[in-house]
Formats: sequence, structure tokens, C-alpha cells
Amino acid sequence: MGEDDLAWFGQLLARTAAAGLTAFSGGRRYTAGYLTARQGREHYDVPAFAATSSIDDADIEAGDTKFVGTDNVFRMGTARIEAFSGTDSGLYELIKDGRVEEYRQAAYELHPKRHAPREAGARKDPISFQDDGTVMTLSILPIRKRRPL
Repeated sequence: MGEDDLAWFGQLLARTAAAGLTAFSGGRRYTAGYLTARQGREHYDVPAFAATSSIDDADIEAGDTKFVGTDNVFRMGTARIEAFSGTDSGLYELIKDGRVEEYRQAAYELHPKRHAPREAGARKDPISFQDDGTVMTLSILPIRKRRPL
């Protein structure tokens, strides 16, 4: 790879990172736009169906930041666990709009201001903040009694 290829390679890395970020946050329709056919665009360029795909339809607030993403509920024994994965809503809007370079700059500028777990507000559940603007949290849901059939 020569010096002339550096800009192209930087764009490739940025677009791949954007695809990963939107996939993590449930934005499959945006993910497809960042991938080539060889990278697997066809896996994201299909309609989403309930229980088979995640969509960016959930949000949480941590401190003064809103995060948009997706949530999934699963079981561990008798406990029901909700896992939320998402992205800072302002950064996510940039990615949705295809403004990768603006996202990279904004994420870089927010890096020193990232949340510490103690800043998660009233949340008692474990929460993880990453430098790229993503967050993941787990919550144990109350046990739901089923009605007899």
C-alpha cells in the first residue's frame, strides 16, 4: 500500500467502524449502507422481523446523555435479563445520516467527557461506556407470573 492509498484506507476503516456501531445499536438498515457485498451487506440489507432482528427502537438516559439502541430479553435460569446496547444519540444521528467524518470528530471531542459508571444516574444495573460513544447495560427484570391456560 502506497501513500496515495492512505486516504482510501482511512475511509474503509471509518465505514467499517460505522457499520459495527450501527449493528451494535440495532440500526441494520444503516449498517448495510456502510458495507460492501464482500463484507456481508446482504446480511443487513433485508427486512427486519420480530424475534429475528434487532432494531434501534429503545433508549436510555445515563447522566445527561440519551443513548439510542436496541434491547433484548433473555433468560438465565428463572431470571429474565434485559440487555441494552446503544450509542450516544447525537453520535448515532451523524452515523445514520452518513456523516462518518463528523461522527469521528465528535466522538474524539467527547472522549475526555465520557461517563464514569458512577455518573449513570439512578441506574443500579451494571453499565459500560466505551470511547466510541457506545453503551451496554444489563437489567434483571421482575419475575412475571403466568396466568393458567
